[in-house]
Amino acid sequence: MQQGTSQILPDFSVLLSQIGGGVEGKECLVRPIQGGANNRVFFVCVGEAEYLLKSYFFSEGDGRDRYAAESQFYKYAHEVAKAKRIARPCGWDVDRRQAAFEYVRDHRPEGFQVGAAEVESALCFFAEINGARQSAEAEGLGLASEACFAPEEHFAAVDRRLQRLGKTGFLEAEDWEAKGFWESELMPAWERFRREATAREEELLRLQNDGQRCLSPSDFGYHNASLRASGDWVFFDFEYAGWDDPAKLVCDFFCQPEYPVPGEFLPFFAKSVGEILGLSKVGDFVQYCGLLYPVYRFKWCCIFLNEFLSVDAARRNFSGKTPNVQRKKMQLEKAKKMLQFKNKN
Repeated sequence: MQQGTSQILPDFSVLLSQIGGGVEGKECLVRPIQGGANNRVFFVCVGEAEYLLKSYFFSEGDGRDRYAAESQFYKYAHEVAKAKRIARPCGWDVDRRQAAFEYVRDHRPEGFQVGAAEVESALCFFAEINGARQSAEAEGLGLASEACFAPEEHFAAVDRRLQRLGKTGFLEAEDWEAKGFWESELMPAWERFRREATAREEELLRLQNDGQRCLSPSDFGYHNASLRASGDWVFFDFEYAGWDDPAKLVCDFFCQPEYPVPGEFLPFFAKSVGEILGLSKVGDFVQYCGLLYPVYRFKWCCIFLNEFLSVDAARRNFSGKTPNVQRKKMQLEKAKKMLQFKNKN
Protein backbone atom coordinates (compact mmCIF):
# COMPACT_ATOMS: atom_id res chain seq x y z
CA MET A 1 0.00 0.00 0.00
CA GLN A 2 1.39 3.37 -1.02
CA GLN A 3 0.95 6.30 1.34
CA GLY A 4 0.46 9.77 -0.12
CA THR A 5 2.29 11.57 2.71
CA SER A 6 4.51 10.77 5.68
CA GLN A 7 1.48 11.14 7.98
CA ILE A 8 0.71 8.00 10.01
CA LEU A 9 -2.48 6.45 8.63
CA PRO A 10 -5.24 4.83 10.67
CA ASP A 11 -5.56 1.07 10.43
CA PHE A 12 -7.96 0.65 7.50
CA SER A 13 -7.41 -3.09 7.11
CA VAL A 14 -11.07 -4.06 7.68
CA LEU A 15 -12.39 -1.51 5.18
CA LEU A 16 -9.72 -2.35 2.61
CA SER A 17 -10.77 -6.00 2.80
CA GLN A 18 -14.38 -4.96 2.02
CA ILE A 19 -13.95 -2.56 -0.89
CA GLY A 20 -13.20 -3.52 -4.45
CA GLY A 21 -13.06 -7.22 -3.60
CA GLY A 22 -10.07 -6.56 -1.35
CA VAL A 23 -6.65 -5.12 -2.13
CA GLU A 24 -4.56 -8.27 -2.45
CA GLY A 25 -2.56 -8.20 -5.67
CA LYS A 26 -3.72 -4.66 -6.49
CA GLU A 27 -1.86 -1.39 -6.28
CA CYS A 28 -3.36 0.68 -3.46
CA LEU A 29 -2.76 4.39 -2.86
CA VAL A 30 -3.99 6.20 0.26
CA ARG A 31 -3.63 9.94 0.82
CA PRO A 32 -5.32 12.37 3.24
CA ILE A 33 -7.90 14.89 2.06
CA GLN A 34 -7.88 18.28 3.74
CA GLY A 35 -11.03 20.26 4.43
CA GLY A 36 -13.17 18.86 7.23
CA ALA A 37 -12.89 20.05 10.83
CA ASN A 38 -14.41 17.02 12.59
CA ASN A 39 -13.03 13.78 11.14
CA ARG A 40 -10.08 12.42 9.17
CA VAL A 41 -10.81 11.73 5.49
CA PHE A 42 -8.68 9.89 2.92
CA PHE A 43 -8.72 9.30 -0.82
CA VAL A 44 -8.08 5.65 -1.70
CA CYS A 45 -7.34 4.22 -5.12
CA VAL A 46 -7.49 0.41 -5.41
CA GLY A 47 -6.51 -0.58 -8.92
CA GLU A 48 -8.70 1.70 -11.02
CA ALA A 49 -11.45 2.09 -8.40
CA GLU A 50 -11.58 5.21 -6.21
CA TYR A 51 -12.97 5.46 -2.69
CA LEU A 52 -13.25 7.87 0.19
CA LEU A 53 -12.36 6.51 3.64
CA LYS A 54 -13.51 8.28 6.77
CA SER A 55 -12.22 7.92 10.33
CA TYR A 56 -14.68 9.45 12.80
CA PHE A 57 -13.82 11.53 15.84
CA PHE A 58 -15.21 10.18 19.10
CA SER A 59 -15.07 11.50 22.64
CA GLU A 60 -17.13 10.65 25.71
CA GLY A 61 -17.53 14.37 26.28
CA ASP A 62 -18.65 15.13 22.72
CA GLY A 63 -22.25 14.04 23.28
CA ARG A 64 -22.67 12.65 19.76
CA ASP A 65 -21.47 9.40 18.23
CA ARG A 66 -20.77 10.64 14.70
CA TYR A 67 -20.06 7.19 13.29
CA ALA A 68 -23.30 5.73 14.66
CA ALA A 69 -25.39 8.66 13.43
CA GLU A 70 -23.97 8.61 9.90
CA SER A 71 -23.89 4.83 9.46
CA GLN A 72 -27.50 4.44 10.61
CA PHE A 73 -28.73 7.27 8.40
CA TYR A 74 -26.76 6.03 5.39
CA LYS A 75 -28.10 2.50 5.76
CA TYR A 76 -31.66 3.83 5.91
CA ALA A 77 -31.16 6.18 2.92
CA HIS A 78 -29.39 3.57 0.78
CA GLU A 79 -31.21 0.36 1.69
CA VAL A 80 -34.73 1.54 2.65
CA ALA A 81 -35.36 4.91 0.99
CA LYS A 82 -33.32 3.84 -2.09
CA ALA A 83 -31.98 7.37 -2.39
CA LYS A 84 -30.11 7.97 -5.64
CA ARG A 85 -28.59 11.31 -4.70
CA ILE A 86 -26.06 10.01 -2.15
CA ALA A 87 -22.48 8.81 -2.40
CA ARG A 88 -22.74 5.01 -2.36
CA PRO A 89 -21.54 3.44 0.93
CA CYS A 90 -19.01 0.64 0.38
CA GLY A 91 -17.95 -0.57 3.82
CA TRP A 92 -18.31 -0.11 7.58
CA ASP A 93 -15.95 -0.88 10.47
CA VAL A 94 -17.90 -0.38 13.69
CA ASP A 95 -14.99 -1.26 15.99
CA ARG A 96 -12.69 1.41 14.55
CA ARG A 97 -15.50 3.85 13.68
CA GLN A 98 -14.54 3.97 10.01
CA ALA A 99 -16.50 3.98 6.76
CA ALA A 100 -15.81 3.72 3.03
CA PHE A 101 -17.78 5.44 0.25
CA GLU A 102 -17.47 5.77 -3.48
CA TYR A 103 -15.27 8.73 -4.33
CA VAL A 104 -17.32 11.27 -6.32
CA ARG A 105 -15.16 13.71 -8.23
CA ASP A 106 -16.71 17.16 -8.15
CA HIS A 107 -17.34 18.58 -11.63
CA ARG A 108 -18.95 21.85 -10.60
CA PRO A 109 -17.75 24.73 -12.80
CA GLU A 110 -15.41 27.44 -11.60
CA GLY A 111 -17.34 30.28 -10.00
CA PHE A 112 -20.27 27.97 -9.21
CA GLN A 113 -23.27 29.59 -7.55
CA VAL A 114 -26.46 28.01 -6.26
CA GLY A 115 -29.44 28.71 -8.52
CA ALA A 116 -32.91 27.38 -9.29
CA ALA A 117 -31.62 24.03 -10.63
CA GLU A 118 -29.64 23.38 -7.44
CA VAL A 119 -32.60 24.31 -5.23
CA GLU A 120 -34.68 21.77 -7.16
CA SER A 121 -31.99 19.09 -6.77
CA ALA A 122 -31.85 19.68 -3.02
CA LEU A 123 -35.63 19.34 -2.82
CA CYS A 124 -35.52 16.10 -4.81
CA PHE A 125 -32.96 14.72 -2.36
CA PHE A 126 -35.11 15.80 0.59
CA ALA A 127 -38.08 14.01 -1.00
CA GLU A 128 -35.98 10.87 -1.50
CA ILE A 129 -34.88 10.54 2.11
CA ASN A 130 -38.38 11.29 3.42
CA GLY A 131 -40.14 8.91 1.07
CA ALA A 132 -39.93 6.04 3.57
CA ARG A 133 -40.10 8.11 6.76
CA GLN A 134 -43.07 6.07 8.04
CA SER A 135 -41.09 2.81 7.87
CA ALA A 136 -39.92 0.95 10.96
CA GLU A 137 -36.31 1.59 9.94
CA ALA A 138 -36.94 5.34 9.82
CA GLU A 139 -38.64 5.27 13.21
CA GLY A 140 -35.52 3.65 14.61
CA LEU A 141 -33.31 6.60 13.65
CA GLY A 142 -32.30 9.05 16.34
CA LEU A 143 -32.76 12.79 16.57
CA ALA A 144 -30.68 15.14 14.47
CA SER A 145 -27.98 17.08 16.26
CA GLU A 146 -29.52 19.94 18.25
CA ALA A 147 -33.02 18.94 17.09
CA CYS A 148 -35.79 21.43 17.90
CA PHE A 149 -39.56 20.89 17.77
CA ALA A 150 -41.06 24.02 19.34
CA PRO A 151 -40.38 27.79 19.08
CA GLU A 152 -38.84 28.02 22.55
CA GLU A 153 -36.42 25.19 21.67
CA HIS A 154 -35.09 27.09 18.65
CA PHE A 155 -34.42 30.15 20.82
CA ALA A 156 -32.92 28.08 23.64
CA ALA A 157 -30.43 26.50 21.23
CA VAL A 158 -29.00 29.94 20.44
CA ASP A 159 -29.00 30.88 24.13
CA ARG A 160 -26.90 27.81 24.93
CA ARG A 161 -24.40 28.53 22.17
CA LEU A 162 -23.97 32.15 23.25
CA GLN A 163 -23.51 31.16 26.89
CA ARG A 164 -20.96 28.51 25.95
CA LEU A 165 -18.94 31.09 24.04
CA GLY A 166 -18.92 33.31 27.12
CA LYS A 167 -17.82 30.50 29.44
CA THR A 168 -15.27 28.52 27.42
CA GLY A 169 -14.31 30.76 24.51
CA PHE A 170 -11.90 33.65 23.87
CA LEU A 171 -9.17 32.33 26.19
CA GLU A 172 -6.15 33.15 24.03
CA ALA A 173 -4.45 36.54 24.07
CA GLU A 174 -5.24 37.10 20.37
CA ASP A 175 -8.98 36.49 20.90
CA TRP A 176 -9.64 39.98 22.30
CA GLU A 177 -11.30 41.24 19.09
CA ALA A 178 -13.69 38.30 18.95
CA LYS A 179 -14.54 38.68 22.63
CA GLY A 180 -15.27 42.34 22.04
CA PHE A 181 -17.59 41.47 19.14
CA TRP A 182 -19.42 38.91 21.29
CA GLU A 183 -19.82 41.33 24.21
CA SER A 184 -20.64 44.60 22.44
CA GLU A 185 -22.42 43.49 19.25
CA LEU A 186 -23.62 39.89 19.17
CA MET A 187 -25.07 39.58 22.69
CA PRO A 188 -26.85 42.96 22.66
CA ALA A 189 -28.32 42.25 19.20
CA TRP A 190 -29.61 38.87 20.37
CA GLU A 191 -31.14 40.34 23.52
CA ARG A 192 -32.96 42.99 21.45
CA PHE A 193 -34.19 40.37 19.05
CA ARG A 194 -35.34 38.17 21.93
CA ARG A 195 -37.44 41.00 23.38
CA GLU A 196 -39.02 41.70 19.99
CA ALA A 197 -39.72 38.01 19.39
CA THR A 198 -41.51 37.65 22.72
CA ALA A 199 -44.25 39.92 21.37
CA ARG A 200 -44.75 37.46 18.48
CA GLU A 201 -44.83 34.34 20.63
CA GLU A 202 -48.53 33.70 20.06
CA GLU A 203 -48.07 34.05 16.30
CA LEU A 204 -45.19 31.54 16.32
CA LEU A 205 -47.26 29.05 18.28
CA ARG A 206 -50.21 29.50 15.93
CA LEU A 207 -48.12 28.96 12.81
CA GLN A 208 -46.21 25.96 14.16
CA ASN A 209 -47.23 22.60 12.72
CA ASP A 210 -47.67 20.65 15.95
CA GLY A 211 -45.96 17.28 15.96
CA GLN A 212 -44.59 17.65 12.43
CA ARG A 213 -41.09 16.31 11.91
CA CYS A 214 -38.92 15.21 9.01
CA LEU A 215 -35.79 13.22 8.34
CA SER A 216 -33.10 15.83 7.98
CA PRO A 217 -29.57 15.33 6.58
CA SER A 218 -28.64 18.32 8.76
CA ASP A 219 -25.60 20.42 7.80
CA PHE A 220 -27.45 20.46 4.46
CA GLY A 221 -26.01 22.45 1.58
CA TYR A 222 -23.77 22.43 -1.45
CA HIS A 223 -20.63 22.39 0.70
CA ASN A 224 -21.58 18.75 1.32
CA ALA A 225 -22.35 17.85 -2.28
CA SER A 226 -20.55 16.94 -5.50
CA LEU A 227 -21.62 17.24 -9.12
CA ARG A 228 -21.09 14.06 -11.13
CA ALA A 229 -19.86 14.28 -14.73
CA SER A 230 -23.39 13.17 -15.69
CA GLY A 231 -24.81 16.39 -14.23
CA ASP A 232 -26.40 14.71 -11.20
CA TRP A 233 -25.78 16.04 -7.69
CA VAL A 234 -24.97 13.73 -4.79
CA PHE A 235 -25.06 14.70 -1.11
CA PHE A 236 -22.98 13.36 1.79
CA ASP A 237 -21.87 13.97 5.40
CA PHE A 238 -24.79 12.83 7.54
CA GLU A 239 -23.12 12.64 10.95
CA TYR A 240 -25.59 15.21 12.32
CA ALA A 241 -28.62 13.67 10.56
CA GLY A 242 -31.86 12.39 12.07
CA TRP A 243 -35.37 13.50 12.99
CA ASP A 244 -35.86 17.25 13.20
CA ASP A 245 -38.21 20.18 12.69
CA PRO A 246 -38.54 20.84 8.93
CA ALA A 247 -38.42 24.58 9.64
CA LYS A 248 -34.93 24.15 11.09
CA LEU A 249 -33.84 22.32 7.94
CA VAL A 250 -35.14 25.19 5.79
CA CYS A 251 -33.45 27.90 7.86
CA ASP A 252 -30.11 26.09 8.09
CA PHE A 253 -30.12 25.44 4.34
CA PHE A 254 -30.28 29.20 3.71
CA CYS A 255 -27.58 30.02 6.27
CA GLN A 256 -24.81 27.79 4.87
CA PRO A 257 -21.96 30.17 4.02
CA GLU A 258 -19.71 28.31 1.57
CA TYR A 259 -22.21 28.14 -1.30
CA PRO A 260 -24.97 30.50 -0.13
CA VAL A 261 -28.52 29.99 -1.39
CA PRO A 262 -30.14 33.28 -2.50
CA GLY A 263 -32.81 34.33 -0.02
CA GLU A 264 -35.30 34.88 -2.83
CA PHE A 265 -35.74 31.08 -2.99
CA LEU A 266 -36.69 30.70 0.68
CA PRO A 267 -40.51 30.96 0.28
CA PHE A 268 -40.47 28.50 -2.65
CA PHE A 269 -38.17 26.10 -0.82
CA ALA A 270 -40.24 26.21 2.37
CA LYS A 271 -43.48 25.73 0.41
CA SER A 272 -42.00 22.73 -1.41
CA VAL A 273 -40.78 21.14 1.83
CA GLY A 274 -44.25 21.57 3.30
CA GLU A 275 -45.84 19.96 0.24
CA ILE A 276 -43.38 17.04 0.24
CA LEU A 277 -44.29 16.35 3.87
CA GLY A 278 -48.01 16.75 3.21
CA LEU A 279 -48.49 19.52 5.78
CA SER A 280 -52.10 20.58 6.18
CA LYS A 281 -51.25 24.30 6.36
CA VAL A 282 -48.36 24.91 4.00
CA GLY A 283 -48.88 28.68 4.02
CA ASP A 284 -48.51 28.77 7.80
CA PHE A 285 -45.33 26.72 7.52
CA VAL A 286 -43.81 29.21 5.06
CA GLN A 287 -44.56 32.07 7.45
CA TYR A 288 -43.15 30.09 10.37
CA CYS A 289 -39.87 29.55 8.50
CA GLY A 290 -39.68 33.26 7.73
CA LEU A 291 -40.07 34.16 11.40
CA LEU A 292 -37.46 31.61 12.52
CA TYR A 293 -34.94 32.54 9.84
CA PRO A 294 -33.33 35.40 11.85
CA VAL A 295 -32.92 33.02 14.81
CA TYR A 296 -30.73 30.84 12.64
CA ARG A 297 -28.68 33.78 11.41
CA PHE A 298 -27.73 34.29 15.07
CA LYS A 299 -27.06 30.58 15.48
CA TRP A 300 -24.66 30.65 12.54
CA CYS A 301 -22.81 33.61 14.07
CA CYS A 302 -22.15 31.28 17.00
CA ILE A 303 -21.14 28.39 14.74
CA PHE A 304 -18.51 30.56 13.08
CA LEU A 305 -17.16 31.50 16.51
CA ASN A 306 -16.72 27.83 17.48
CA GLU A 307 -13.14 28.34 16.34
CA PHE A 308 -12.59 30.21 19.61
CA LEU A 309 -13.92 27.42 21.85
CA SER A 310 -11.29 25.47 23.76
CA VAL A 311 -13.72 22.54 24.13
CA ASP A 312 -13.68 21.99 20.34
CA ALA A 313 -9.89 21.84 20.10
CA ALA A 314 -9.64 18.02 20.43
CA ARG A 315 -11.97 17.44 17.49
CA ARG A 316 -10.13 19.90 15.28
CA ASN A 317 -6.76 18.45 16.22
CA PHE A 318 -8.05 14.97 15.31
CA SER A 319 -9.16 16.20 11.88
CA GLY A 320 -5.81 17.86 11.27
CA LYS A 321 -7.29 21.36 11.19
CA THR A 322 -5.65 22.99 14.19
CA PRO A 323 -7.06 26.45 14.99
CA ASN A 324 -4.73 29.30 14.02
CA VAL A 325 -4.83 33.07 14.08
CA GLN A 326 -5.63 33.43 10.39
CA ARG A 327 -8.51 30.97 10.48
CA LYS A 328 -9.90 32.59 13.63
CA LYS A 329 -9.84 35.97 11.90
CA MET A 330 -11.64 34.53 8.87
CA GLN A 331 -14.36 32.97 11.05
CA LEU A 332 -14.83 36.21 12.98
CA GLU A 333 -15.34 38.13 9.74
CA LYS A 334 -18.01 35.59 8.71
CA ALA A 335 -19.81 36.12 12.01
CA LYS A 336 -19.71 39.89 11.60
CA LYS A 337 -21.08 39.62 8.07
CA MET A 338 -23.88 37.31 9.20
CA LEU A 339 -24.90 39.73 11.95
CA GLN A 340 -24.82 42.72 9.58
CA PHE A 341 -27.15 40.84 7.23
CA LYS A 342 -29.61 40.28 10.06
CA ASN A 343 -29.52 43.89 11.16
CA LYS A 344 -30.44 45.03 7.64
CA ASN A 345 -33.52 42.81 7.46
